[in-house]
Amino acid sequence: MGSGSPPADERYKVAYEAATSLMTSQHSVIDNLRQRATTLISASTVATTFAVSVGLLGTGSKPLPNWTVFVLLGLVLFVGGCALYILWPVKWSLGFSADALIDDYIESSPPSSLDDMYRDMAIYLQQHLDTNQAELDGLLNAFRIGVVGLTAEAVVLLIGFLAR
Repeated sequence: MGSGSPPADERYKVAYEAATSLMTSQHSVIDNLRQRATTLISASTVATTFAVSVGLLGTGSKPLPNWTVFVLLGLVLFVGGCALYILWPVKWSLGFSADALIDDYIESSPPSSLDDMYRDMAIYLQQHLDTNQAELDGLLNAFRIGVVGLTAEAVVLLIGFLAR
C-alpha cells in the first residue's frame, strides 16, 4: 500500500483468515476420510479372509451355510464400492490462482485496494468451501453406508457361524 492509501479495514483480513482456516480444516477432513475408507476396505477384506482361513467358507469340516458365502461376497463388493467412491479422485476447489490475483487485483487499472482483495478472496473461499462441502457430504454418506455394510458382514458371519 502506498503512503497515500487509507489504512486497511482489518475486518476483511479477519474474514479472509477465517475462510482460509476453514479451507485448511476441510482439506484435513478429506484426508482423514480417505484414510478411513482405506481402513474400511481393509477391515472388510480381513473379516472375509479370516472366515476363509479358518475353513468357515468352502469345504471345511463344518463350513458356513451357502447363503452366507453369497451375502458376504456381496457385502465385500458393496463395502469396496463405497471405499472406491470415497477414494476416487475429485476436483476440489482449494484456493486461488496467483496469476488471476496479479492480473485482476494488482496489475489491473486501477489496482485494487488490499481491503478489496481480502473481501473478494474471503467471498471466493466461502464459495469454494460450499462447493467442496456438497461433494464432501456425499463422501461422508458413502462412508457411513460402508460402515453399515461392514457391520452387516460381521452380523452375517456371526449368524452363519451359529447356524452351521
